[in-house]
Amino acid sequence: MNKEEFDQLFDQAFEESVQNHNFTPDAGPSWEKLQSQLAKKKRRKSQLRALPYIAASFILGAFLFGTPTASNAFQPLFQAVVTIKDDVVRIVFGEKNTNKVVPKTPPPPGDDNVFIQETVPSDGSSAVFESKRVNYKTWEEAAPFLDFHVPEIHYIAEGFQLMDVNLIYDQVDSPSPRVAVITYINDEGFVYSITVQRILPGTFYKIGGGAGIDVETLEIGNIKNYITSTKDGTVAQEFVIDDIRVSIIGPLRHEEARLISEEIINGMT
Repeated sequence: MNKEEFDQLFDQAFEESVQNHNFTPDAGPSWEKLQSQLAKKKRRKSQLRALPYIAASFILGAFLFGTPTASNAFQPLFQAVVTIKDDVVRIVFGEKNTNKVVPKTPPPPGDDNVFIQETVPSDGSSAVFESKRVNYKTWEEAAPFLDFHVPEIHYIAEGFQLMDVNLIYDQVDSPSPRVAVITYINDEGFVYSITVQRILPGTFYKIGGGAGIDVETLEIGNIKNYITSTKDGTVAQEFVIDDIRVSIIGPLRHEEARLISEEIINGMT
């Protein structure tokens, strides 16, 4: 998958994830049944491919339009609060203070790997936000531009290989990115992603879902890992280390996701 295809997927992830793929109907009931099964399978593949881009879009929207808060519900540094009500799960991460770090490397000059995206708030205001996404082929190329530590990740789930790394700047002129999205792909085109995000002071982020989503916690060292999974095989893991939030999402086995989490946690603590 080249960067043009990635850019198209990123910009169209929400539409693609809910799009219906219909076939021309046939009078035969057995053929209709087959069509239904094929359409369901095709939708499933489309959704799996789009997951990391949807996740990145949610994160980008969260820190562009999320309302800063200094809620007393959160202690200094970070705390995760899990609530379950009416079969709806919400995991909230928040914090009040963080240390400033000077970027190690200035942002890259404009080239074909830089994508500028304008976003208009849905609240009717006239403000237009320009964000920047820079694409790299390897982690070694991307890492110097981060002003927070992320360890090199050696473990890759079976059948997958690194596709690319995207650094997301919340504004075009931001001195350093606040989000890194590492994407892996297999021969069938399915992808999983590791998103690493710095959380700024006075902000909070929410993730969650409705009925049919299982939530459990796993402590790795002294870090609490929040694991959500769905019946269709999608697994997501979320944890926070100091002021860094890490999210792993995709069609992974629980053991694979756990190994990824362990390597990151051990490399950051």
